[in-house]
Amino acid sequence: LLYLPVLLGVAISIVGTVIDRRLASATGESSIAWMQNATTLIQTPLGLIAAAVSLAVLPSLSRASASQDERAFQSHLGLGLRLILTLVVPATVGLYALGRPLVALLFEHGAFTPADTHMVTLALYLYLLGLPFAAVDQLLIFAFYARRDTLRPNLVGAYAIGIYLSFALPLVGRWGMFALVLANSAQWTWHALLMLLLLRRQVGWPHGERIGATLWRSLVAAAGMGLAAWGTATGLGIWLGASGIGQRLLSLGAALAVAGVVYLGLARLLRLEEVQVAWEALRRRWGG
Repeated sequence: LLYLPVLLGVAISIVGTVIDRRLASATGESSIAWMQNATTLIQTPLGLIAAAVSLAVLPSLSRASASQDERAFQSHLGLGLRLILTLVVPATVGLYALGRPLVALLFEHGAFTPADTHMVTLALYLYLLGLPFAAVDQLLIFAFYARRDTLRPNLVGAYAIGIYLSFALPLVGRWGMFALVLANSAQWTWHALLMLLLLRRQVGWPHGERIGATLWRSLVAAAGMGLAAWGTATGLGIWLGASGIGQRLLSLGAALAVAGVVYLGLARLLRLEEVQVAWEALRRRWGG
């Protein structure tokens, strides 16, 4: 019985995908490929961050819900939100700062030209508007599932399809593929906001969990990281004349290394404790 709304949600998702593909196919022969390439880059942080944190927090949320301990539920939910924000904010900024060289490195081979790189990069930038919301949304969906409520998340999914259409249909004739990408970001954003509102009405806001403080500290640290990464990639790219795969890989690898060092340094300076929590979790996972 609990799975039936999930099955409904899967069907709604398939319908949304079909609509998106049909609209995209009418905007140009390369639009679907460009959107798929940009989506590949978006799905990586969603899988490595949002899905991983949500699965890790789910058992604690389920135990707290089963024991009707709302304070514990709020605490575990707050921790999950802080961890996701700490990790997805720099991932979003990093993809923006290094989007173009990353797209060129991964896809610019054979028939894939610099013009294709430009279009995929623009699509990526618009997808990034919704990435943090999509990441938070995964945890919120799991929070409802922990409370044995599978109906509301999937009803919200149907509502979000309406949000997508309200953006896509009026704009696709003028903006083409980019209207559809923007509509996807709007869909993720409104889905997350409505889920947050519904969950807040059920269990309240996780008071005392410092979510706001974590968000602004992550933003500050990510901004510094993004500038450092962009400067490194740009400088090395000019110096190396990075046109070959090896040169691009060296430039991008150095930029990622600098980005990591700068973010960790700023996180330590700003006392972003969630970075240490994530690090300790990784050490325990790998037996370090």
